Amino acid sequence: MVNREKGEVLLETTDGSFVLRFDFNALCEIESALRKPIGDVLADLRRFSALSTRAMVWAAIRAGGKTDVSLEEAGRLISGIKLPALVGTVERAFQAAFPEDDGEGTSENPQPAANAGTGTPS
Repeated sequence: MVNREKGEVLLETTDGSFVLRFDFNALCEIESALRKPIGDVLADLRRFSALSTRAMVWAAIRAGGKTDVSLEEAGRLISGIKLPALVGTVERAFQAAFPEDDGEGTSENPQPAANAGTGTPS
């Protein structure tokens, strides 16, 4: 069962169902495996890159609780899924984990006030 509050999405494969979940550690695993920033990986995903898609699924399955899955095993698990459908599922999981800001609430990158000091006495 998936927990939508945690941004989890279910991935159905011929070998069973797997929970996909992205967290910060998953992003780090993806960047480490592919040796590129997550922004580039997301761009690759939208271009249907098999390598980026497999890495994202692998990291999301691990973050979803199946920590013993290898990169190659993740590739085998998804080999029967059509790439556009798989990419859609991965994108849904990513968006569920990191929803876009709705414009309300506080800024995640607050800027100092224009008259803010340097923190040292004058």
